[in-house]
Amino acid sequence: MKIAMQLTLDGLVRAMRIKAHEVADAMETRRPSAKQVEAAKEDHVVRRRGGKDDSGGS
Repeated sequence: MKIAMQLTLDGLVRAMRIKAHEVADAMETRRPSAKQVEAAKEDHVVRRRGGKDDSGGS
């Protein structure tokens, strides 16, 4: 029974590792949407002007 559990655990670890690589590859190759690009540009302009305080402090 111990051998069967080890094989099951090994299979689970391998499956999780493969899934993690698939997710990472998908995130690396994903292109941002036009809305995300526009929001990033606006945020960059606001930060350069000093008009927005994202620090959360007063």
